[in-house]
Amino acid sequence: MSRKKLTVTLGNNSKVVASVAEALGLKETKRPYKIVSASINDGFCNYGFEVTEGVGLGDQHPNVKGAGLYKNDLGEAFGKLHVHFACIDDVFKHSNTEIDDIDKFHIHELTSLYHVTSIKIVGAEENETVVITGSKHISCTGGRTGFSTPRIPFDELSSYQWHNELRALINLIREEVSLYKEGKYTLPDSEDEELSHKEKGKHIKQRTILDQIKETEGENSDTGTDDESDETEGLDPADIDLESNRV
Repeated sequence: MSRKKLTVTLGNNSKVVASVAEALGLKETKRPYKIVSASINDGFCNYGFEVTEGVGLGDQHPNVKGAGLYKNDLGEAFGKLHVHFACIDDVFKHSNTEIDDIDKFHIHELTSLYHVTSIKIVGAEENETVVITGSKHISCTGGRTGFSTPRIPFDELSSYQWHNELRALINLIREEVSLYKEGKYTLPDSEDEELSHKEKGKHIKQRTILDQIKETEGENSDTGTDDESDETEGLDPADIDLESNRV
């Protein structure tokens, strides 16, 4: 007997999701905070979160700098936003390209023009919206221009055709960022730190040589003064001409 796959869209109401998860015997990861923003750059992830229960309830932490290099899972999740970024910019519409399934267009030529770097979730849980920020390639100049989308709603009244897929992807990114916050990352290569120490040591060595030269010059100057004073040592003060400094 063959097994059939059933796909169910639950929406973004946490109570509904929790009830269905409980009925299916699934475990829900409950955290005392929620991710409200995330950005990736040079292998690091910066993020913002809000405390949702317990100590510090309601506190906002909007600018947390990542401590390590994020794993591939987070990078791949962000990469799946590129096609949504392209759709929202109407690039497929203007090129008369019909999309029957957005998941088939992740590696499309037009999608490759877009790159997402950050998201920001705004609003209460029942009516959250997302702002996506990134850039697109401009062929006439060979460069890129950055822009942000308007707020994209997640609910069924959203005008964005692929809002269900977008909501699922944003939830995936939030989960990966939460795991990153909890330690799912790799610390930067220690070789970089070692190189930094070597450069610092080289700089100190150069300064030491310069200091030695200065000290040598200072000693020579001091020696010259001592020689002049030795010439008058042992003479009767009456024999010294103070004005001409001659004996």
